[in-house]
Amino acid sequence: MSFLQIARALETRLDALDPALPTRWENLPFTIPDGPYQRADWLPAPPDNPTFGGTPAFYRERGIFQVTVFYAPTGGALDARTKAETIRDWFVRGASYTSGSVTVKIMSTPAISPQIPDPTRYVLAISIRYSADIN
Repeated sequence: MSFLQIARALETRLDALDPALPTRWENLPFTIPDGPYQRADWLPAPPDNPTFGGTPAFYRERGIFQVTVFYAPTGGALDARTKAETIRDWFVRGASYTSGSVTVKIMSTPAISPQIPDPTRYVLAISIRYSADIN
């Protein structure tokens, strides 16, 4: 259940960004638009068990919430880079987002990738590192 709450917290935050891009969520139907769009992916890491003793159910979920932006291949890099920086600034290091009983913390300034080769789009990925303590 904790992963669902982590996803809900970060996806809700992405959804609140204005102006919004059409979003391709994992395992949901999506028609690729002619204009720009973004894709949300989850790259979970193995959970940490930072303590012994105490509460045996305590562990730490961590991973990367990756938002990839797709723009026209001939429009230059400015619009895509501007959107990538807007997303990076939206998930500021140290911010916390809560869903249910789980609070997710952004662990570092999100990283923007170099251009990802794609024959039909100009593509950049924004990697948002998160952590959530689960009791």
